[in-house]
Amino acid sequence: MLRMLPGLLGPAEADATEDPLVSQTLSIGAALKRVVVDEDNAALYVRSVKTLLTLITQRESDDEGLEARQRRNYLTLVKATAWQESCWRQFVHLNGRVRFLQSDTGDVGMMQVNKHVWRGFYSIPRLEWDVVYNTGAGAEILMRLMRGAAARVASKSEDPPGEIARATYAAYNGGPNAYERWRRTEEPAELRQIDEAFWAKYRATAGGESIEILRCSRCDKPHCDMP
Repeated sequence: MLRMLPGLLGPAEADATEDPLVSQTLSIGAALKRVVVDEDNAALYVRSVKTLLTLITQRESDDEGLEARQRRNYLTLVKATAWQESCWRQFVHLNGRVRFLQSDTGDVGMMQVNKHVWRGFYSIPRLEWDVVYNTGAGAEILMRLMRGAAARVASKSEDPPGEIARATYAAYNGGPNAYERWRRTEEPAELRQIDEAFWAKYRATAGGESIEILRCSRCDKPHCDMP
């Protein structure tokens, strides 16, 4: 997997690749290696992560042949998902040491890719310690789920991009049986809150709002800015 960044599958392709997009992506990844966001580096950190997410979605969009509007929606989806899952963080300080962000259920890194579900598909150590690999994996999973969501959205939908985004994130968070979760009023309040929080972030991202990353900078858990 991770076909969008083939250079990541080996240890030294950063020097060998002739693809400027891959080289730039890996360069940003190297600059973000084991970096924990704080008040001193927040502005540069946000710019770097924004560029990283943009480059990764650009390559995936190229591979999938997405049209311009689909590309914009996909980029918004990836950025909003990373915001929702980790507040754009791969690493945190834990007990005085830099550690990868991890949930109680084994979701790791910026995209909170579950290392139990995806074991055998992705390298677990790289999901944990390689921010480019982690975001690439999350973006790839989102692309696959987005294709599935698009097939479920009726052509007469009032807001196809929004409905596709909401369905995609619900499946990303809850598994492939959760595409319609965000529509169901009988879902537990905790799940409805998760879906509404994502939708707020998606709309904020689409509207050009910047992530308030320092709200999460002192938190060692995912979803720190959830209500």
